[in-house]
Amino acid sequence: MRKVFLFLIIIYLIVIYYFSSIPVPKPLRDKPDILLHFLEYGGLGTLFFFYYSDFFRKKIELPVLFFILSFTLLYAISDEFHQSFVPGRTPSVKDVIVDFVGASFFLIIFNLRTENE
Repeated sequence: MRKVFLFLIIIYLIVIYYFSSIPVPKPLRDKPDILLHFLEYGGLGTLFFFYYSDFFRKKIELPVLFFILSFTLLYAISDEFHQSFVPGRTPSVKDVIVDFVGASFFLIIFNLRTENE
């Protein structure tokens, strides 16, 4: 089962990269996308949780949580940097923060709801 979640994480990272490569249409450029960023990285955090918790079988240890959150933060930063090269997109510190909060929220909530065996 872990291999399936690892595969899904890799696919999810590719999908994030792909959608970051698409220019945003002009009518949508000024629309708030905070919820989209929160849910997008919340989904990534959820997949990492499933992978490391063996699908809710155990809590994730603090060092592993730190690794996951560090990875998602670095990926969010690299995603915003990547967007600086895409026409119609601009990097945003706010987006990085919302991405990090989304991943953190889902990871922590799932981890608190999981009981150790």
